[in-house]
Amino acid sequence: MIVQANNEGGEISINIGNDQISIGNTYIKRNMQLSNGKLKTHSIENKMINRTFTPNAESEDFMKHSKEKGWFEITYIAMDERPLKPLKKALELIES
Repeated sequence: MIVQANNEGGEISINIGNDQISIGNTYIKRNMQLSNGKLKTHSIENKMINRTFTPNAESEDFMKHSKEKGWFEITYIAMDERPLKPLKKALELIES
């Protein structure tokens, strides 16, 4: 399934395959795989600098730590610094 929305900030796309999901916009794309019932990021493509990053195996440590401290429910991390309006369609899909 491919979902696309075009807004002021550019195109937002969500691609869902059998065990892979990618979510991205004009600037960045996150590629995830489903493994053992969990989504795990296997690459992040930064289109502005034409570079792909691979997260460390310990990249989930921040989430574990914030859950242990009771901070997870009040922690917000932004995808980028653009206004919410261009991302609204993707957020609505994710929340549905």
